Amino acid sequence: MGKTYKMRNFYETITQFSHKLSISEKQEVFDEIFEFLQFNFKIDSLKIYLKKSGISSSVFDNSDEANSAFFYTYKTKLTNSLELTFGIIFKNQSKLDELKKDTANINISLDILSMNIYTKHLENTISDILIIDLLTGCYNRTYLNHYIRSIFSLALREGKKIAFLKVGVDHFKAVLDEFNYEIGDRVIKRLAQVLQAGTRDSDLVIRVSNDAFLVLLQNIYFFHKIIIFFHNAPNFKHSSILLIASKI
Repeated sequence: MGKTYKMRNFYETITQFSHKLSISEKQEVFDEIFEFLQFNFKIDSLKIYLKKSGISSSVFDNSDEANSAFFYTYKTKLTNSLELTFGIIFKNQSKLDELKKDTANINISLDILSMNIYTKHLENTISDILIIDLLTGCYNRTYLNHYIRSIFSLALREGKKIAFLKVGVDHFKAVLDEFNYEIGDRVIKRLAQVLQAGTRDSDLVIRVSNDAFLVLLQNIYFFHKIIIFFHNAPNFKHSSILLIASKI
């Protein structure tokens, strides 16, 4: 009876914690998961890997390689192409041995927490779809509408200038009329590549319409910095777009 009561209490604890995670920001989730496991299972550090379509990547790792000798590993399959691996790390064997005496709670915890991680993964994927232009990989107008106020506020607070440059393709409709939409897409993708190659990591390239981009240059102190952008950017005018058997 005592063990049943203890288990019931733990299920309530993990359920409440899972609900808390569901309303947490993504960047906070992994730290909170570690703190929960540290408090309840006395772990010393944690590694989490996400394997997608056979490719594994680390999503969280606060371990110290010099003190990472004792592992408890748990894998859970989220979908046919998505697998999550938890690496529970202890600094001494006795802690690991204690955990292995009864793995039911830790396994249930990791199963539940993996669903929280999966939910955050889906939210992030959906968020990217909403703000990223699928053709070019640049930000889209939705991103601009949501974040422009924050960009202005930061610039005002730090006393820095921002430059907006609108760049488009002349006679783009003529390209579509003479060729087709597939060729038109290639032209737009090439322009996006040129703009991204000519900007810094702090700048933004945003596709605002079918044939136009808004380039947002941040931290511009002098007007000539804008001129440098055009000077350094590859010359789109002389770019070649591959057709079936020729170039334009």
